[in-house]
Amino acid sequence: MRKRLGGKRLKMYCEERFKWQDERVCHSYCLEVDGDVEEGDLLRIMECSATIKQKFKLEGHVLRPAADRSLCVKSGKLKRCDTRLEIFGGNKFEIHNRRGDCFTQVHHPKPEEPVEFRECRKARNSHSNLWKFA
Repeated sequence: MRKRLGGKRLKMYCEERFKWQDERVCHSYCLEVDGDVEEGDLLRIMECSATIKQKFKLEGHVLRPAADRSLCVKSGKLKRCDTRLEIFGGNKFEIHNRRGDCFTQVHHPKPEEPVEFRECRKARNSHSNLWKFA
């Protein structure tokens, strides 16, 4: 893993009214690389922390881990690529692939769940479609 400074955590946007896991509490869940930030590593939801594995940079329309900017987010994994993503929104936003799928884990989040591109309708119904940089 090549360490680089910078980047921000990609945090799931939450409001207490969402009632994730039947709780009116907003847990602090962030996208994290499950591995050493290498090609093929999966992406998961974890409690937010200061680890470099939770730092990402948006370069144009390409989402890259801050620890190795030769990689990018593609299909729920890190790949050597320049896959363009579409970002819709302002402070809270959806991340879409070219097919229009949302970057999510589909239902009410909990730690260690894998994140990938899935149908937006289900993600929106469970309020797991929105992200923010933190």
